[in-house]
Amino acid sequence: MKKISLLVLAAATITACSDNAPTPEDFMTIENEIQAIAANGTPLTIVSLGANGDYVLQIPKTDAIAEIAAKEKTAKFLSAEIREDIVKDGYCLLNIIPERAMEAMGTPEDKCNFRLFCGSLEDTSAEAYAVSVCSE
Repeated sequence: MKKISLLVLAAATITACSDNAPTPEDFMTIENEIQAIAANGTPLTIVSLGANGDYVLQIPKTDAIAEIAAKEKTAKFLSAEIREDIVKDGYCLLNIIPERAMEAMGTPEDKCNFRLFCGSLEDTSAEAYAVSVCSE
């Protein structure tokens, strides 16, 4: 009986962890949120450029974006710098890595080219502070 309880607990833990992982639907949600933001006339501005061809957009922190940003953090921004002046309450940062940058790094098959961060500048000192979001 004790073995079965441990197996059930382990299975529940694994399921809970996987529920916290970003999905391709999250990628589509981010794309839809960006389109809605732009359609409302809110400017989407690149606030940081990285040496590897990636860039950062500062986007309003909607409920949908906040929900994705609360998922498992497994990444950091590629090469774009996060500065104090671009980390603001009510906003998140989206690091976008264009396909040409992925190709230049020798990883064109990697479809995880969105990295989402919502938090404070202090949060960026962690090994992984951003949610890596993949299209596939």
